[in-house]
Amino acid sequence: MSSKWLEVLSGFFFAVNTVSAQATAESISLKLSTIICYFIIILFAIAPLIAVIMIVLNGIKWMTSAEDKSAREKAKDGIIHAIIGLIVVTLAVAIVSMVGGDSLPIFKCFPDVLSSVGMGPETGSYVATTTVLQKIRYSRIIYLKEGWNLMSTPLVLENPTIVTVLAGINYDSIYTWNVTKAVQTGDGWMSYVRGKGGDLREIETDRGYWLKVNEPAALILTGTKPETPRMIHLYPGWNFVGLSSLDTVNINNTLYNIKYSGVYGWNATLASADPRGVGWVVYSTRIEPAITSIKPYTPSGMGRVEGIIKDYITSFEPGKGYWIYVNEEGYWIID
Repeated sequence: MSSKWLEVLSGFFFAVNTVSAQATAESISLKLSTIICYFIIILFAIAPLIAVIMIVLNGIKWMTSAEDKSAREKAKDGIIHAIIGLIVVTLAVAIVSMVGGDSLPIFKCFPDVLSSVGMGPETGSYVATTTVLQKIRYSRIIYLKEGWNLMSTPLVLENPTIVTVLAGINYDSIYTWNVTKAVQTGDGWMSYVRGKGGDLREIETDRGYWLKVNEPAALILTGTKPETPRMIHLYPGWNFVGLSSLDTVNINNTLYNIKYSGVYGWNATLASADPRGVGWVVYSTRIEPAITSIKPYTPSGMGRVEGIIKDYITSFEPGKGYWIYVNEEGYWIID
């Protein structure tokens, strides 16, 4: 590869990095950086193909120009340049793969997605960032009310330990329900009490959690999108689950292959306004209110929360936890 080619290539990458930095500083990087990211990805993808084509074409020229030494030399140089270019691109991709992309600013894909999914006390927002050759990372905000909250994580968390996830949150305790443990021991509760510990160590995708906080807070979850299709094993009786999706889904549509009686959720806003602290919301497959007489499990510290249903729901929302009353064992498939 000639010195001019190296200068042009270096200048290109320097320009890309400079423009990207300026765009980020001016808060207009969402569109510009996305274009740059895709351009670099396409460059890495087509460079080997171009190199092969150049090698073939110059090889043909070299074989058909036996009497023309000048043409043979140009064809030879073309082959050498193409091979060097192919080596450079291959090494660049290998280096990016090893360092994860973040150490080399010219290969960074700056934040390229920013979307809201209904900001409010019962919902949250997503911010997605990505780097070349890396999975997209998302951040989900869950707004917590003082008292009990029924939550889940729609993301595969980068660091799922409770101490890390709930750092900065003034909370009392967190509980989940393990069906397998319930079958084996008769008690499926797993818990972690702040300052005391417990048998619950991590916050996992697919599970629901009762979280008691001492004051309103915004919980930020960071991780990657769960692999799909995803299968969640549901057992007869109550199952404590979370939605493994970034999008709201219709309950009846997503549970099409499951024989179930109803779904319970919890609205912390309604609970905080209710004198008895009741926040149950329900989706029932039955016309008669039989399912409303069967209450889901609640932690011992919460007591048996009785009372009328406060509202009805039709969809699963990411970031919330749910109790599903299943009649027959099956697998909930999330596409």
